[in-house]
Amino acid sequence: MKNIAILTAGLDVNHANRIVNGIKLSIRKNKANAFIFTCKRRYRKNIDYDQGEYNIYNLPDFAMFDGVVLVNSTVGCDEVLESMARKIEMANVPTVGVERDDGDMLNVCIDNKMAMREMVEHFVKVHGFKRLNIVTGPLENEEARLRLEAYKEVLTENGIPVEKGRIFVGDFLKPSGMIAAETFLNSTLEKPQVIISENDLMAFGVYEVFEKHGICIPQEIAISGFDDDFDARYYVPS
Repeated sequence: MKNIAILTAGLDVNHANRIVNGIKLSIRKNKANAFIFTCKRRYRKNIDYDQGEYNIYNLPDFAMFDGVVLVNSTVGCDEVLESMARKIEMANVPTVGVERDDGDMLNVCIDNKMAMREMVEHFVKVHGFKRLNIVTGPLENEEARLRLEAYKEVLTENGIPVEKGRIFVGDFLKPSGMIAAETFLNSTLEKPQVIISENDLMAFGVYEVFEKHGICIPQEIAISGFDDDFDARYYVPS
């Protein structure tokens, strides 16, 4: 029976949980064993605490496994990801990286820039919006950087200025979306027409703050997420 190591983080987040559940279904179907190494999803809020959390990834001897799945998109620190990738490479075992463009492993990825470009272009070209705010993930995360680059490119291509006050750097978690919403509402800039969130969790935070302030969505301010998170279907509007 094959033994597969799964490296992930933040199983309390629906996105990560769904990915791991899918992996587990496939492993069960193929009569293999899953060994899950996980910790709290971290984004360098406290480096000492982060190191304690990330120590879980120092436990496995990857050479003992028949394969490894590295769920890159759930782990918040590029340095930790690079360290894991190199250890896996040295073990010389078959590896799949989810959202990790690494030449030493098979990759399951989306085109972050293209997806974000299409979203921003929709608001600019279909709705005619010119005041587009964005809530990003942590910029040490490659996905967050690529999505922000796409936002800036589309605005520039359409003659819309990129205003620093319309960009809020979050951490992919719901509370940062809530802080972003309050920040935008208290800004001296003209009220945004849309808040583009780089993931659905932060969009949920934006939504709840706007609802508290009595802002009609999307009539007054539109909101977008990114992930098609299962929970997003139960918001009104979805």
